[in-house]
Amino acid sequence: MQASMDHAVNVPQLKDVTKWICAGHSMGGRVACSVASERPDRVLACILFSYPLHPPGKLEELRDDPLCKLKTPLLFVRGTKDAFCANRPWELVVPRMNTKRLVVSCAVN
Repeated sequence: MQASMDHAVNVPQLKDVTKWICAGHSMGGRVACSVASERPDRVLACILFSYPLHPPGKLEELRDDPLCKLKTPLLFVRGTKDAFCANRPWELVVPRMNTKRLVVSCAVN
């Protein structure tokens, strides 16, 4: 994941871009959160599609630390039947986030 983040912040074609909106699908969402955490001065917001909150079937193994530490505004698009983001853990994590956020849930996986 570190290599992806390093690449994202050092793309030569983007050297004149001073502020970003990072987006990612699944593991790419975790990369987007890492970039926002490492470069809060450059990231205006993150758009996260199907964020992998936990491994499939392992609801107790939450990967929520990056989300709960961010101050960057977040837009989540998630499927209510997503094996990586079950409803109950999701409902417990959202109130613990310390940032503005909007969650768009749809009945797809």
